[in-house]
Amino acid sequence: MTVNAVFWGFFGTAMLMVFHSEADHRLPALKNLSYTWVDPFTLNLSWSWDRPKHLPNCTIKYEIRYLDKSVKQPARTPNHHYKASFLTESNEGKFSIHAVAEFCAGWIESKPENIFISTQKPIVNVVKDFKCSIGSSQTNCSWEPVSPSAGLNISYRISGIGENNSLKMCNQSYSCGKRNGCVLENHGPENDIYVLAENAAGLQTFKARRVILLPKLTIRENESYLYLEWTPPDIGKNCQLNYVVCYSECERDKGCPKYTSVLNTPEPLKIAYDKNCRYEFKFNATPDKYCPPIHCDGIAVEVYGNNTRVKLSDGRLTVVAIVIPLILSVGVILSCYCFRRHRAILCPTMPDPSTIFKEMMNGNKEQKTKSESLYTPVPEPVEPVTITPVN
Repeated sequence: MTVNAVFWGFFGTAMLMVFHSEADHRLPALKNLSYTWVDPFTLNLSWSWDRPKHLPNCTIKYEIRYLDKSVKQPARTPNHHYKASFLTESNEGKFSIHAVAEFCAGWIESKPENIFISTQKPIVNVVKDFKCSIGSSQTNCSWEPVSPSAGLNISYRISGIGENNSLKMCNQSYSCGKRNGCVLENHGPENDIYVLAENAAGLQTFKARRVILLPKLTIRENESYLYLEWTPPDIGKNCQLNYVVCYSECERDKGCPKYTSVLNTPEPLKIAYDKNCRYEFKFNATPDKYCPPIHCDGIAVEVYGNNTRVKLSDGRLTVVAIVIPLILSVGVILSCYCFRRHRAILCPTMPDPSTIFKEMMNGNKEQKTKSESLYTPVPEPVEPVTITPVN
């Protein structure tokens, strides 16, 4: 009993010392959190922190977390300020910052301090379906304004934070139906484009969706085959496009074969060809994993050849082989029945022409009697009448 009491007393004292030590060795919290806008895309976060006097000579860093599910990795800095990229479409406007001791045993991180961000103007939806088509010499961006009557200013910045990468205005504006657009300086397919859309009601910042136009399809005929070829656009080193081609032959679906544009030694897609048929090709393309995050825009359609013979499916051939002979058989039976029933009308009995010719040549035609030549009426039936005198 005495040994157990001593043991439990020692264990309880040790646990109290551990908890007490842990509580005394938590890093102090940050103070004076604030922020300033460097530009509509960049925040400068700043804070202050008091280093404890009894803290060993170890490294202290400050961990900044974006309170957004899409951001997984936090950022760390040894400074008391941090420039953060901020987009209204992908962030909830809140950051969490706390101090972390590296290689400092017995010291745990400070309690996190949250800072809430508010933009200089209200966040509103200014544009929709904003996309930029990457070309060899320029970048063409287009969008649909949410409120066409409101004045709209579009500016942009290429990926990266720095004073040399300032905002630029969108030049060469144009309008085509419901869509508006402008032309940007071409900075290559590997750089992201950050867009600021602003009007009197508010602003909207986002990363532009970059697209490329589908390469033109070249169709080459060789004997009984068609060869389909595409010239892949220059959108990055070791980048290949994966094509899905759906086509029809004589208005009959033939499936959707896949094709990959192999670099340096491309081989065309080979398809059996019937010269009597019209072919319609629909295709799109997606970049592989080695390409920048750029997508092909839309679905392209190409037509080749003309229909000079419409091929029937096996089911139609079966119907034709059964129905047509059946109709012909019924028609023949009905024709025979009608001919037998009306044979006297269709084929009347004709006199023997030799007898008439013989009478004309011999002149011995029998003379008809006078009584035969006169008309004799047919006697009508008469009932006998009996007359009885009245007294």
